[in-house]
Amino acid sequence: MAQAIHLGLAARIPRDENIAKRKPFNLEGSYRLPVRISECISGLSQAINNHFGNSDGTSNIVPYKSAPPGARPIVVYAENKEQFENKLEAVLNSYDIYDLKNKCILEREYTLKNNLNHRNLNIETDSILSLKGLEKECLIWATYVPLEFEKEAFEFAYTIVTRTSGILVIIITEETQEVYKRVLGLLNKERLIFWDKNSEEKFKSFCEDYITEPILDEDELDILDTIIL
Repeated sequence: MAQAIHLGLAARIPRDENIAKRKPFNLEGSYRLPVRISECISGLSQAINNHFGNSDGTSNIVPYKSAPPGARPIVVYAENKEQFENKLEAVLNSYDIYDLKNKCILEREYTLKNNLNHRNLNIETDSILSLKGLEKECLIWATYVPLEFEKEAFEFAYTIVTRTSGILVIIITEETQEVYKRVLGLLNKERLIFWDKNSEEKFKSFCEDYITEPILDEDELDILDTIIL
């Protein structure tokens, strides 16, 4: 959904009449996403799947034991940009054992990119729409960057956290977007690495509960409008 040419319900692809005769074959797990990341975001994929009534969106993600090892998603909190630039540098240096050649910040955050590159960290930044499914060894999710399409926050977040083949760093600040706080609440806390005690405490205070609200098709919306009238 986050990579669709048209966003929202218009992104749904019309079904051929013969599609009902197909024999589905579902993969039992993710063969490319690091195991610990798969375990961490399983609640997010389940929420999206329920939201779309098991017809569109993403299927429930299950880690496959032979998938890349990677690391648990790393949560970093900082009170200001200078502080989390220092923390990010420490994180990247600590996890350089994963041979992090391609490091990317999502969504576009040029100030952070330039400041980190001045520290010789060789980082790029891009949008999920421009990335078009490509993977990076290291993905940095800047949750404070405003999202243009708030209704697709869950789909965008899911696509961001599944674009890494190594490590995922989640940056949270006092400016973390409200639309992302429910997404953060769906992550498995047992499968997160908190960079320090402050990051763990702030993460807990940012998390919000999410109740699945299934998307209705046009016929169901017409019925609902009739009932309301």
